[in-house]
Amino acid sequence: MKTTSEDNRYGFALGRIRTREAFLFDHNRYEQLIAAETEENFLRLLANSPYGEFQKTNAEEILNDAWAENFWFLKKYCFDSSVLELFLYRADLHNLKLLIKAKIAKALSPELFLSPFGIIAINTLNEISQAFIEKGTTHQLEAIPGLPQPVVKGIIQAKIAFETTNEPKLLDCILDQAMMAYLITLAKISEFLYTYFLYQIDLENIRTFLRIRFFQEKETLLVQSFIPNGSIKLTFLQALFPDLLEMVIERFALTQYRTVVAEGVNYLLNNKSLARFERLANEYLLGYLKRARLFTFGFEPLIS
Repeated sequence: MKTTSEDNRYGFALGRIRTREAFLFDHNRYEQLIAAETEENFLRLLANSPYGEFQKTNAEEILNDAWAENFWFLKKYCFDSSVLELFLYRADLHNLKLLIKAKIAKALSPELFLSPFGIIAINTLNEISQAFIEKGTTHQLEAIPGLPQPVVKGIIQAKIAFETTNEPKLLDCILDQAMMAYLITLAKISEFLYTYFLYQIDLENIRTFLRIRFFQEKETLLVQSFIPNGSIKLTFLQALFPDLLEMVIERFALTQYRTVVAEGVNYLLNNKSLARFERLANEYLLGYLKRARLFTFGFEPLIS
């Protein structure tokens, strides 16, 4: 496994990235946005920034367009299809879960919330979601072309589990589990990418454990939801299950996730919310991605 990709094809993209980084918001700009008392003032501040190129009437549309433009930038300059797939399949997972839940709830117009950046055609995802909610259609799922086999197996497992339990949370967990287990195998082309996805898996498993443990759900849900191939093992989390959550902080004290867990658990105990943990987990991942600034060539700065 390579430490870095060291691909000089990304030299031009790296130059454009460095230019973009110069316009990223600093702390003072965020303070100004927070202090804006009206949406009009907020939009005026955005207009006097790189976001001013997106001429929309509300902040949500501006940020959505900026997100989409950022994704197009990635697609344009990423010359490694296997690297791009890591992020396109995440969009497919989002779309698949949305379509399945829309059919279960008989909701209208889920298309409004679909991502346009997946690999799998929306028509194919519609076929999968329809077969998912119908009885006796497992063979149809096995026959749908274009899906990685590990993901197909995950969809079938999620279907069986949902038909047995009628539990949407379990549906989410099993689909996430199958997709992340597949993506980390793709990420082995680069130590940088592999480590990034390993951290994602670890933090998601810890979050799942804390949610299950705090809301006193069954340990079997942890086993069913656990994503393999991370550095935090299932047996480690199972051993913590009988402990008080305060003790969990001590168990993670010698790991790289000690700050995320300590502050996240304390906030959870005081506020009955995982919001702090989720924010710290995102900051941990962003902190890792910043290491790509040290790379001279390769796709790593583009991903970051």
